[in-house]
Amino acid sequence: MTHADRLVVSVALVVGCASDDGTTDSAASSSTTSETGPMPMPMSSGTTTGDPTGEPIAPAEGLWTFTPGAELERTCEGAQNGIFGSPVGEYRLEVGADDMTFTLTYPKSEEPIHTCTRAGASFECAMVMIGGTTCESWDAALQGEFASATMAAGEWVWRFTQGIDEPWCGDFGDVSPCTVTYALTAVRTGDSPVQ
Repeated sequence: MTHADRLVVSVALVVGCASDDGTTDSAASSSTTSETGPMPMPMSSGTTTGDPTGEPIAPAEGLWTFTPGAELERTCEGAQNGIFGSPVGEYRLEVGADDMTFTLTYPKSEEPIHTCTRAGASFECAMVMIGGTTCESWDAALQGEFASATMAAGEWVWRFTQGIDEPWCGDFGDVSPCTVTYALTAVRTGDSPVQ
């Protein structure tokens, strides 16, 4: 599905969302721009809870594995691909005191790499710098929806920014910064290790 198709589906979902009193919620938006650049929003309007009882879904704390799937969209013209690490996307998830935020931390680290917000079952982890070289830097963001307290799906967005332009850096392409978006699945795999 192309970005334009996803946008049409997203807009259709937003237009079709009605509140309990039968009115349509027209305040939802299908995209936003943050201080770090354009960031697509989750495909739902945030009113869908994903839980058949209608209750918001909060993620369970513990070890989670975030796995990339198919490439959904690419603005990059070079050979950029997500830097997923090994094991792929393994994080320690901790729920914030307000129950509407959570952090994702590498299992053996003390400092969170992502601080995420939650609305109902939807979540968004803003774009943060992951690393880089003199040739390019890469940032990542996560967004999606919890299907249960131990499973989620959504998108993993990588943004690449060109550094120096030298032959040994390879072909970055003409677009900088650029993004590559992948499908995302996340599953709780166990308890957090003792620090």
